[in-house]
Amino acid sequence: SEQASHKRLKSAIEAIDDGFALVGEDGDVLMTNRVFRTYLASDETFETAKRGETISAGGRMFESSVVNSEDRTRVFVFSDVTERAERQTRLETALSEAEAADESKARFLESMSHELRTPLNVVIGFSKLMSTGSAIDVSSTEVREYADHISSSGEHLLRMVEDILAYSRLGVEHSTNAVTEVDLRQVLTDSIRLAVDFQALFDTSGISVKVAKSLGMVVAEELSVQRILIGLISN
Repeated sequence: SEQASHKRLKSAIEAIDDGFALVGEDGDVLMTNRVFRTYLASDETFETAKRGETISAGGRMFESSVVNSEDRTRVFVFSDVTERAERQTRLETALSEAEAADESKARFLESMSHELRTPLNVVIGFSKLMSTGSAIDVSSTEVREYADHISSSGEHLLRMVEDILAYSRLGVEHSTNAVTEVDLRQVLTDSIRLAVDFQALFDTSGISVKVAKSLGMVVAEELSVQRILIGLISN
C-alpha cells in the first residue's frame, strides 16, 4: 500500500549516514532523519547552503547537496566529510612543517658557510707557511704558535661539523650542544683568533686585542657562544 511504501521510505531515509531534510515550498521542514536532527537541526542557516559547500555543525563537517523538485520542495543532503577534512588539514600541516623545516635548514647551512670558511682559511694558511715549499722562514717558536692556531681551528671545525650532522638528523632548529660552564675570556680570545683574517695576523700594526681579565665563567653552549662572537667580530 501507499502508506506502507511511505513508511519504508521514511525508515530508509532515517537509516542513511547522511543528514537529510525535506523542505516545503513555504520553508517548513517536512521530513528529517536522525543525522540531521543530531547535528544540523539547531543550525537555522542550513537552507542557505549551496551545493558542494562544506559547513560545520555539531562539531562535524558536512558537504551539502541541494535538489529542487518539480513541486518546489527542496531536498537537502549533508554528507559527513569530517575525516576527509581532518586528513586534509593534517596533510596541509605536514606540508607546511616540511617546508618550514627545509627553509630552516637552508638558512642554517647558509649561515654556517662563512663560519666554516673562516677557520679553514686559518688551517690552510698556517699549513702552507709551515710546509717545506713556503718562501717564509718560520722559527720553532712560530711553528708551535701556528700549530696551536691550526689545532684550535680544527677543533672548532670538528664541533661545527658535528653540530651540522646532529642538526640534519634531528630536522629541527635547536642547538644540539650541551650547556656547560664556559670560560668567556678564553672563548672570546679564541673567537678573535678565528675571526681575524689570516693575512691580518701578520700585520699586527692595525690589530689591538685586549680581553678584560674580569671576564669569568658563564653557563652556556660553548659552540653557540663562539659562533655568535665570530659573527660579531667578523662584521
